[in-house]
Amino acid sequence: MIDKLDPIHSLSHERFDLDEFFDSSLFPTYAQQTLSFARAMSRHLLTDLACKQYPELVSLGFWLRDANLFHFEKKIKGKYLKPLGSVLHITPNNVDTMFMYSWICSLLMGNRNLVRVSTKESRIKALLLKAIKSQFSKSEFAALSSANQFISYEKASNWTTYLSARVDARVIWGGDETVSEIRAAQTGVRCRDVSFADRQSVAIVNGDMFTNSDTIDGVAERLWRDTHPYEQQACSSPRIIFWLGELRHQRAFFEAVNTLATATSQQIYQRNERLVLLQQLRSSGVVDSVIMDDAITAMCLAQSFPLNKVNHPGYLQYFIVDLTALEALPSYLDEKVQTVTYAGIEVQRLLNVLSCPSIKGVDRVVPTGSALTFSPVWDGYDLFSQLSREIILE
Repeated sequence: MIDKLDPIHSLSHERFDLDEFFDSSLFPTYAQQTLSFARAMSRHLLTDLACKQYPELVSLGFWLRDANLFHFEKKIKGKYLKPLGSVLHITPNNVDTMFMYSWICSLLMGNRNLVRVSTKESRIKALLLKAIKSQFSKSEFAALSSANQFISYEKASNWTTYLSARVDARVIWGGDETVSEIRAAQTGVRCRDVSFADRQSVAIVNGDMFTNSDTIDGVAERLWRDTHPYEQQACSSPRIIFWLGELRHQRAFFEAVNTLATATSQQIYQRNERLVLLQQLRSSGVVDSVIMDDAITAMCLAQSFPLNKVNHPGYLQYFIVDLTALEALPSYLDEKVQTVTYAGIEVQRLLNVLSCPSIKGVDRVVPTGSALTFSPVWDGYDLFSQLSREIILE
């Protein structure tokens, strides 16, 4: 029993009203009001001058379009789905737009949602919350507004414990330790937890595909698209590059990536992080050679070094591992690997290798350039099924 609750801040309403939230109505899956709201948010993100400055917000705007959401709806056609009820989202602080994706998936399933947003300040997050608050103020979205509230409180607050006991599901984003702490909070016996803990992703590039500069520039641009947003902090953003085949194009490839990075302003702490890590890896014998140390850092690692022992902080650092054969890939992949992107490799051949029973990780395989494209199936979880109840007819 909690006698006194810690301070809490409402980010989407004038005040936080918990009673109003739990008394609010649930919606059918893919309700017209929900789709209208998504459409209004998409229009705002794609036309507002402040939002258009951020590729992450533009990408979200495209993701919220009718065509994309209707594409996802095809996967649940013929199913009888109902909302679970109340969902608590504990969202990450390293990817500013991620709370939107899991929230929209839950919203499409008709749930009411409490979204705890990190206290860390962010211009992107501020623009998103301002847009949500503006849409919620419209009379046409009054019912959605009551059933969806965005809040902020300190990490150590007792609000997580209090709310966990009252909701029907929790979507938890964070590091392994954070997820374990939150899951320890007592919940109802039928409460569902969807946990997204520490993961990392990799890319496989076949050097044999580079026959001209256009090919190099195209793949470099797609890798940049996967790694520039969120400073490689997103779990699906590749940090390790497995290089297969011809090695002589490696430098030209990372020079092309570096050219793209040079046009992007970087904070001094990013360069400092890269410098410190490079010095550490060099002194410990982990680095065989450094291909690029400029706007990006690209370094070849000793093949015998266990990759899960390398602390990769992001910030446009590319760890390169030369593969003698694609069949050698499974020995490098542990349960922490989420997404594998590929360029210049026949996808069926790659899938045949990744089907090896010893690989405990790998939940997604997508072409280079698509690593950050969010799907309702994420980290091996189908959010639509996890955040709804299906009526089975036999």
